[in-house]
Amino acid sequence: MSNTTPNLKGPNVIPKISRTQARLHSENVSHDHIPDIERQTRKSSTDFSKPALVKKLFLQSTPAQMLFEHCYIRTDYSLYIATKATRNQWRIGEARRIERDLNTIFEQFHSELTTTLSTLEANLHSNVPEQDQNLIFDYKREFEVPVRTGFATKLIALTIMLDRLVAIVETLEINTAMTPETADKTIRSWCTRYRRFCSTINRLRVQSMTPRKSKITSPSAPPEAPQKDNAETNTQ
Repeated sequence: MSNTTPNLKGPNVIPKISRTQARLHSENVSHDHIPDIERQTRKSSTDFSKPALVKKLFLQSTPAQMLFEHCYIRTDYSLYIATKATRNQWRIGEARRIERDLNTIFEQFHSELTTTLSTLEANLHSNVPEQDQNLIFDYKREFEVPVRTGFATKLIALTIMLDRLVAIVETLEINTAMTPETADKTIRSWCTRYRRFCSTINRLRVQSMTPRKSKITSPSAPPEAPQKDNAETNTQ
């Protein structure tokens, strides 16, 4: 009689293997160190990655250069906070309202600046010979700036238009087609309007950061329990 133990495991029987941990990597590859991704706590605005397109532009006149140096970076930041940052906070209705206001003031400023430029250019072509229209500036500045929103792109375009306005006014004055008094008042007036335009944008940014009386509830936040008024509480 044979002492051989019969093989109970047939060719189609798969042995059961118990695992205590999930295998995330192949056992055939040795891993000395497996990196992981850690979540970052984002509290301040510098903790968030913001998009920006770096653009170059040239400005000829000193008034336009000084206005751009003083106003652009802050206004670009205000435009980002008032629109994209507000949307990132899921305050979509508030962002839409601010964007409508921005569209209104941009369109108004662009329309008024375009009308003035057209009038000045007509005056230039009518009263100044073509050979005397080629004004040059001895200190042009090249700027390289971040552009974070489409509104900032429009702001740069408006600044270039203002620079053109100053150049035409200077050309008219040099050719005695405009008095020094009128030329000075025209340039100062438009510089003031440009500063007020940027200040209006900055105020919209402040308004977007100020909580409204009607409390905005996060979509994931549970509803608050109704509070009893003082009269009802005192009677109990």
